Amino acid sequence: MGVAYADSTFTGTLVIDGSTTDATHTITLTADGANRHYGVPGQGVLIDRGGASGAIIRIQDDFVTVEWLEVANTTGGGSDGVWVESLAAGTGSQVVVRNNLVHNVSGCGIGIWDADGRVDVYNNIAYSSTCGVFLNPTSLQTGSRFRILNNTLYGHANEGIGKEPGSSAAATLLVRNNIAVSNGSPDYNCDPSDSVDSASSHN
Repeated sequence: MGVAYADSTFTGTLVIDGSTTDATHTITLTADGANRHYGVPGQGVLIDRGGASGAIIRIQDDFVTVEWLEVANTTGGGSDGVWVESLAAGTGSQVVVRNNLVHNVSGCGIGIWDADGRVDVYNNIAYSSTCGVFLNPTSLQTGSRFRILNNTLYGHANEGIGKEPGSSAAATLLVRNNIAVSNGSPDYNCDPSDSVDSASSHN
């Protein structure tokens, strides 16, 4: 576990990659106590790209949790706030992105670029970016599972929550209890016939 402190503004890109992990050997990056943002910009640990291009946090290992960080300020293509990719298939992975504050990035607040793994995105606030939470692969792989829960997405140029079109009946995408408002059309860009779990509700 890594615990970040709000004693300075962090810059650059944070890459989590190359570790040997499994369900009992995990990685967590967090902030605690007064170092958390609690939904208010500038009040906790901040990773600020300062207008540079490139994703701010890249998660490329399995069994990783990133939480309670504020990430902001990118330009250029591929510049998501949190970027998830290169995961193992099915139960070989579990990535959790929760309780983060993401804003003013030129890509998506949280971009999932992997078709194989299990990813949970919940309790995040994302605003003023190109999109909020976006699942990029066109064809999700058998056994993969993605859950987008209890997030607030506001003021994005494109969708609040979206998925690249492509039939993936063997995968699961659960979208529940999210608030997406004042985003570009539409707030929700997830076709119910395209992998979206029938239990999705209350958005």
